[in-house]
Amino acid sequence: MYFIDAEHKANYHWLMDKYNLSKNQDVQYESSIYVCAVPYVFEAIVEGEIDISVSPSFTAMKFSEEEGRHIPSHQSLTGTSRALLEFAVSCYNGYKIGIDDLIASNSSDEYFNVIIQAMKIRAKKA
Repeated sequence: MYFIDAEHKANYHWLMDKYNLSKNQDVQYESSIYVCAVPYVFEAIVEGEIDISVSPSFTAMKFSEEEGRHIPSHQSLTGTSRALLEFAVSCYNGYKIGIDDLIASNSSDEYFNVIIQAMKIRAKKA
C-alpha cells in the first residue's frame, strides 16, 4: 500500500486501531481513514473529538445551513488539505465533489498517489 511517508502510515494504523478495523473490513471507512491519515489532514482531525460512528473527516467539518451540507471548517486546512478532506468524505458516503477541483488542488505526485490508493481501497483493489 502506498504511503507518503512513515507519518502517514503511522496515522493510518492509529486511526484503523481507533475504529477497531482491519484491512478490507469496511472499505468506506478505510478509504476515508487512509485519506484522513495524510499528515496535514490528520493534524486537523486529531485536534477535535473523533466520533467513531462516522468518518474521522467530519471532525474537521461543520454543517452549513446555507449550503445544506458539511464543509471543511478547520482553520489549518489549505486548498489541498480541504480538497483531500472532501474526498475522504466522498469515499465514506458519496459526498459530491468535483474531480477537476480535486485534481487541480492536488498537483503533487504524492497527493495524486493518495487519491488513487484511496480509490483502490474503496474498490477493494488494494
